[in-house]
Amino acid sequence: ATLAVARAAVEELQLGGGDRLDYLAVGLSQTDRVGHAFGPLSQEQLDNLLRLDAALGAFLGFLESAVPDGRLLVALTSDHGVLDAPEWRAAQGLPGRRLDLDDQRRFSDGVRGALQGGPEPVSALVDTLRALDWIGGAWPRETPTPDTFAVLERNAIFPGRYGSTLERYGVGYRLTEGTLDWGWPRGTQHGSPYHYDRHVPFLLWGAGLDPGLEPTAASAVDVAPTLATWMGVAVPDGLDGGPLLGRRPSAPRDSAALGGAPGAR
Repeated sequence: ATLAVARAAVEELQLGGGDRLDYLAVGLSQTDRVGHAFGPLSQEQLDNLLRLDAALGAFLGFLESAVPDGRLLVALTSDHGVLDAPEWRAAQGLPGRRLDLDDQRRFSDGVRGALQGGPEPVSALVDTLRALDWIGGAWPRETPTPDTFAVLERNAIFPGRYGSTLERYGVGYRLTEGTLDWGWPRGTQHGSPYHYDRHVPFLLWGAGLDPGLEPTAASAVDVAPTLATWMGVAVPDGLDGGPLLGRRPSAPRDSAALGGAPGAR
């Protein structure tokens, strides 16, 4: 249904066919819903991806026929990765654990006790968290640390806007790799600093692009400036990311339809 609406928008608005730059963003969220409920390697997700692949193929074929040559760029990406089902990981000999209600009680009771135990709640919270065998690290946010994961975790949170008790006291932490504190008795989640949550695809297909892989490190924050570069839009200074295109395309950019499919994980 989502791609049908997108197709109707292209046809009715004649996207890519005029003297303007047209941008079409399409979010396909079913992959996220299925992945959370059953895991990324489940039969349910396989079925979903097969159907998604066929639907995207048909939609891209439509775009090729609807948009004039040289005026189409398609970008496909995702907003996050995900942890495999921890039970599956454990069966493969990988770190994998799903926290149960007892684990959750240990966590909440420990935090409550640390806050009631004395005049130094930050130190007490850090010590309490580090004592849990499924906590991979805990630290005061104001204290510099060489832990790369701590840096990633710190960069993922806007100070003052994350409403947890630990954030209020300036304490950061991470679970051990493969540990899941959400979803019972099945399903999975994301949000950790580990590779499986941070790795996302970014595919570009369209006029003036040479086939190949980007050999340098890339990030999701590079998506917007990369698209802007292709479209001939000036990229402001001070952005977190930068354009990944090594050169500007020779194709005209005065009019283009851009189809993105965030949610393909």
